[in-house]
Amino acid sequence: MTPVGAEATNVPTNASDLTQISSSSVDLFEFADQHRLNLVIRRHPKHDHHFLAHFEGAFIKSQWQTPFVMMECGKGNTPGEAVEDYLAKIEKKILVLEHPSTKPRYIEVPKKLLFTGFA
Repeated sequence: MTPVGAEATNVPTNASDLTQISSSSVDLFEFADQHRLNLVIRRHPKHDHHFLAHFEGAFIKSQWQTPFVMMECGKGNTPGEAVEDYLAKIEKKILVLEHPSTKPRYIEVPKKLLFTGFA
């Protein structure tokens, strides 16, 4: 993980701010649609043959109580490998989505986001 270098601006004070997922495994694209997340996949800026994947604007908290957030992305030789790497890094973590004009959103990532490739 790459540290963002600062504490989250709005650390939640109670667990009611956290959107929890009841299922231990969820389809990646259903999860993204349900939470209005955009999965971004792009070429690595320094290595054309590598790809990066992440949810746009999402930071990661490893536990609910920690005030620190991290920026995370998946890396791979193909877009699919980058997505799989990202999913492995964020499983069972908390996504923090902050926007200057709205209250931050906190979403618990399920134990397993299912990715079967691109159609």
